[in-house]
Amino acid sequence: MKISTSLFFLVVFIQATAYGMAPQVVTKTPSSGSSLVLTNEQFVVAFDANIAIGANAQATFRDLDNAIDRVYDASNITMALQVSGNLAIFNPAAVGGPLTPLTNYEITYNGGTFQDFGAVSNVTAMLSTEWTFMTGERSTRDKVMAGGHSHGYWLDGSSLNGAGRNDLGQLGFMGGGSSFPVNISGSYLSVASGQDFGLGIQTDGTLWSWGYNHDGQLGQNNNANAYFPTQIGFDSDWAVVAAGGRSAMAIKQDGTLFAWGENAHGQLGLGDQGDKIVPEEVAGGNVWREVAVGFNHTLAIKNDGSLWSWGENGFGQLGLGLPTNSLKLAPFQISAGPWRSVTAGAFHSFAIDETGQLHGWGRNHDGQLGVSNPALGTTPIAIEPGKLFGQVDAGVDHSLFLDLNGKVFGAGKNRFGQVGGNGLGLNPVEPGRTFRSIGTGAYQSYGMDTFGNLFVWGKNISGELGISGQKVVDQPMMQTLP
Repeated sequence: MKISTSLFFLVVFIQATAYGMAPQVVTKTPSSGSSLVLTNEQFVVAFDANIAIGANAQATFRDLDNAIDRVYDASNITMALQVSGNLAIFNPAAVGGPLTPLTNYEITYNGGTFQDFGAVSNVTAMLSTEWTFMTGERSTRDKVMAGGHSHGYWLDGSSLNGAGRNDLGQLGFMGGGSSFPVNISGSYLSVASGQDFGLGIQTDGTLWSWGYNHDGQLGQNNNANAYFPTQIGFDSDWAVVAAGGRSAMAIKQDGTLFAWGENAHGQLGLGDQGDKIVPEEVAGGNVWREVAVGFNHTLAIKNDGSLWSWGENGFGQLGLGLPTNSLKLAPFQISAGPWRSVTAGAFHSFAIDETGQLHGWGRNHDGQLGVSNPALGTTPIAIEPGKLFGQVDAGVDHSLFLDLNGKVFGAGKNRFGQVGGNGLGLNPVEPGRTFRSIGTGAYQSYGMDTFGNLFVWGKNISGELGISGQKVVDQPMMQTLP
């Protein structure tokens, strides 16, 4: 994905929705002293020193298409602007409501908005800069990088590319595997991957699947493998898709949640343990906003910000504080929240709350929760308290974290170099680079930097990183998509 920018012009693609978005982070650097991060409908300006709201604080949010201004001054700016250390978090929806999709906006800060505490140089000069962006068709809930056991997927705009094994149709065509990226037919907004299959929402809102189908995970009303992307049903109102192991989940635009595939552990949340070969609605109605699928468990967030789980609990991955031999066949509430986003590894789980604080629970034998204590966590625990995160993704026994400064960290087992470091806790990955998005496969890691460059690292035995001639890539390597 290529996004043009200069010191005085910023284009960012988001979508405002009535039911919220997961915080896939988009980062750009408008000047040398700070960086601008977009996550959900929040703008986060990160400085090189602690800051405070100045006495003459003022900001203007202009709808350029309709010439409508939202002015934030002493009377209301504290409702829309929060300061945390070096981060200024601006939420325009707090005063004036959500942004309008497919609309051009301009935001202007005056020079008195922030005061820095002890910075070597005055970082407030950049605040007279105007940034322009357009709310776009891609929601920040859309996942642009995903991987399975031995394959990977990456979106470049609406073009989907894959690499790795293809014996079961994982790459969406009939033929052998590929150690370099190949195009998968269709025009996509979002992609998800299970162990040996793929799912994608196309730009027209339709849902497609391909690959291995032993347990009905393709949702095609059969158990036959699909070697080309095949549409699931006829609906064109899909908003979110997720997959893990041999199970799949998707949310429609009206907030209804559907599940299909393997269900031996109740991971579909349908109240039984029978596999499903077509999507079936999870009880609750149009209340669902986010969903993530692990190997045999599922996590979800409702519109009210509450956090739910169901399925296998062998490592405490349901976060309910229950005995680890218990199953939940239907959604069970973990916490009222409010929570912003949720992620499922194979047997471990994460959620980010509305403040940006990250919480983890479940299997931690290899330190994949980002904490050095290997003890089992059966309820959510804060990871790096006080540090704010925009995105987290997880594989089998490793995890990637993206903070609101655009910095990436890895944790867990580093057998294939997928963590980017061997220490316990959070290991910095490419500390000199700023990223806007991350993703994982089973034993692979991906990152997109602020210039739109794709980096890959980890297991490459089957060419799943799209790199030829290396079985293991233990440091991020730039990947060029066709």
